[in-house]
Order: sequence, then C-alpha cells, then structure tokens
Amino acid sequence: MPEDLLKEASLRLGIIALLAGALWFVASVAGHLAWRAIRPNEAWPWFGPPDVVALGMVASSVALFAYTRKTKREPKFILNLGLVYMIGNAFAIAHLTHYDTTGTRSIAIVPGISWVGVVLLIFAATIPSSTRKTIVAGALAATLRSRAAGAVLSRQEA
Repeated sequence: MPEDLLKEASLRLGIIALLAGALWFVASVAGHLAWRAIRPNEAWPWFGPPDVVALGMVASSVALFAYTRKTKREPKFILNLGLVYMIGNAFAIAHLTHYDTTGTRSIAIVPGISWVGVVLLIFAATIPSSTRKTIVAGALAATLRSRAAGAVLSRQEA
C-alpha cells in the first residue's frame, strides 16, 4: 500500500482512538448516573475496578492519539500498534461485560452480541492491515469475551 495512504490511515487510527476514549469516559459517567437512578436506596458506587479499567482505556486512547500525531515512526508500525489497541479494547469490554457489581459472585452467562464485535468491525473497516494480521488479531479479540465468561464461571464454582 502506498506510504501516503498508510499515513492517512494512521491519522485515522488516532481519531478512532480519541473517539473511543471519549466513549469510555461517557460510558463510565453514564453508568454511575444510571446506578443512582436504578438503585436510589443503595450507596453510590464511587471509584471501583470498572472505573480503573475505563480510566486506563481513556489514558491509552489519548496516548495513542498523541502518538499518531507526534511520532516519526513509519505508518505501518502505527497500524500494527492499532491492532494491539483493538485487542486491548476487546479485553476491557470482555471483562467489564462479566464484572460482578453486586458482590454476589453470581452473574448469569448468557449468549448475546458483544460490543467486541462492533470494535472488530470498526477496525477492520477503517484500519488497513494484512489479511493475516487482521484475522489473527480479530480472532484473539473475539475469543476474549468467552475467556472472560469462563473466568467468571470458574470463580463462581470456587
């Protein structure tokens, strides 16, 4: 692929990362507001493990955005870094999907469509990479939700 198109794609990755960081922040704040509306008689959940994950994703998103703007590295390296960032997002989504906020250690594992699929589609559609790299990174990211569900089930049995 021509160098100028790779450079444009690396800048596009930065914009996607910045948007993802904004979504992580808004989702975290909205989760706290929804908690208050849904459970008005329960204590307000201040800063917990899901917030640490969201804050980490916001920080990594802003860092990736800044890196795409300031680096002198070749665009191909930045796009490979984008695949790692995609896997990181999938990991965070997968684990937060199965996080126990009730303290009961009994979360139902039900089949459903995950936000990980949305992340995979966005990255596949906007960030060019070789077919092999995309398949490997996508397969790894896609399996993270089932691995997180397995971790929850093993904790429930313990």
